[in-house]
Amino acid sequence: MVALFALLMSCAAAITASAETFHGTFTLPYEVHWGRAVLPAGNYAITMDGFNSPVIVRSASGKGRLVSAFPATGDALEGGCFLSIDYKAGRRTVRYMNVPSLGKVLIYEPLTRREREEIARGIRPQPLQVALAQK
Repeated sequence: MVALFALLMSCAAAITASAETFHGTFTLPYEVHWGRAVLPAGNYAITMDGFNSPVIVRSASGKGRLVSAFPATGDALEGGCFLSIDYKAGRRTVRYMNVPSLGKVLIYEPLTRREREEIARGIRPQPLQVALAQK
């Protein structure tokens, strides 16, 4: 069974007439793979200038990392703004980012067929949510 971890992010979003902009912060307690980037444990800021622009993640030192230019999207989930991090085979990977203030969930690694079948049979991973202060 796949273990699923969720980290709540501090979120601030501004929607303008021309674009949707997202700014948030989060803390990773361990190394995480997100797209092609490997993020060590630490504090991060995230910026996205609309859903057709890259997601930029910066560490506390200010170093920028391109994570994913064009994730799949869906309707936002309940539970606030958070990253969903999957753990299997000794590797933690960001599956999706929920941004309810923009009404979207950004999907970086879709569920596999096996995972969808397990969910259909009622086998659901139990998320661990770590709350952070909201801006």
